[in-house]
Amino acid sequence: CRVLRALGQSRGSPRGSYAYIGSEGLSQTINFSGGGDLTLVGGTSGSRNYASVFGNTQTITGANAITVTGGASGGFATEGNSARIGSFNGGAQTISAGSLTITGGAAGVENEAKVTATGAQTLTLGGNLVVQGGGNASNSGSVSATGNQTITLNNANLLRVRAGAGAATIKSDGHQIITLQGA
Repeated sequence: CRVLRALGQSRGSPRGSYAYIGSEGLSQTINFSGGGDLTLVGGTSGSRNYASVFGNTQTITGANAITVTGGASGGFATEGNSARIGSFNGGAQTISAGSLTITGGAAGVENEAKVTATGAQTLTLGGNLVVQGGGNASNSGSVSATGNQTITLNNANLLRVRAGAGAATIKSDGHQIITLQGA
């Protein structure tokens, strides 16, 4: 698989056209053994048109690039057109990829883009990490962990955390270690 895409649909009513890859078991592993890209984009129009990859304990390896983008329009309070990669139930998250770009939605309400772990989070990237807020105050871009967070950027030219109208954050409720090595 060279490209794995999950795209929320563009649906006005009824709400809730979504695309996800999910594991409700003990663990989820997605391995791009020959490289490739992982792209998640929230939908437009309507609400709850989300794109998601989730698992209890989650491991994603080998992707050249991972892109997570909130929906370009639509959404309303508590029902945004979001895009998210996340672990749940206290599960750890490990992501090893070339680069990671997270961008809140251009317009609409609560069209967030997130990479989140409810346990420890380890991100190892061969290149850049970009976290960008979106075009509305509620359209955030974020990397977060409720446990310890370790981010290592090898050969990185760029670590960018930039707010738009929406916030951009890298946050841990535990210990946080961010390391940039070489360029």
